[in-house]
Amino acid sequence: MAVRSSSYTIEIGDIQDIELAQGEDREFRFAITVNGLPLDMTGATSCVMRACNRSNKFLTFAIPYTGFIDGDPTTGTPIFLIAQADTNGQAANDYDWDLSWTDANLRKTQLVAMSLLTMKARFS
Repeated sequence: MAVRSSSYTIEIGDIQDIELAQGEDREFRFAITVNGLPLDMTGATSCVMRACNRSNKFLTFAIPYTGFIDGDPTTGTPIFLIAQADTNGQAANDYDWDLSWTDANLRKTQLVAMSLLTMKARFS
């Protein structure tokens, strides 16, 4: 089965609601911009997409980036792969998610503000 891919352009600090299904392999590609220009992520030491239970704030998953589109960090385009195992045991529900990165100077920046992740039932 092919991995579905979703792409979003997001101004740094903005909200971006997303959705996926339980047990689905899904690739997310984000183009992060600052004042409409790509964020240069050269020297990134980490970039993490995380989701938390909306009611109790417990961490549901934290996914590190797998690289950049075309391998170029200057374009601000991290790629994340959520595997079946990351969501298999999770309830079909609403979750909070965000995206942050740590630069070469170990300064952490929230790229996407806490947003809605809707996890749908596997067969809906």
